[in-house]
Amino acid sequence: MLKKIRYLSLLFCFLPLFAVAEDRSEKVSSAVHGRWIQEQPGGGQGAAVVFESPGLYSVDLNDDGKVDIKGIYLIEGGVIVLRDTQIDSQGCASTDGAYRFSISNDMLSFSLIKDSCSVRSEALSHSWRKQAP
Repeated sequence: MLKKIRYLSLLFCFLPLFAVAEDRSEKVSSAVHGRWIQEQPGGGQGAAVVFESPGLYSVDLNDDGKVDIKGIYLIEGGVIVLRDTQIDSQGCASTDGAYRFSISNDMLSFSLIKDSCSVRSEALSHSWRKQAP
């Protein structure tokens, strides 16, 4: 009985730490929510990506209003893992791509960790500007 009480005491001591970590993860995840436009060299714009909740994204490769790729994502700290689940013409279905990401002044940038999909890694090598709702 005493052993069980000690175990429960330890558990309740660490629960607030888990809650803080979960809260931080949710804040990071919600920071990517919304529509992002790919910045092209020379000032043009390319694709558009929309990160939705819970963990869904869609890509419009030509920003013409047509969804070309749909997928799922997972964020852990400053790392995002992307998996295309439905593709129209380009994309890499069922392959994971892992990237570090950062957001500053409504600009989203990705740094490749590992991705065998060259189409996705090329697209994410550019910066993305958050579009106002």
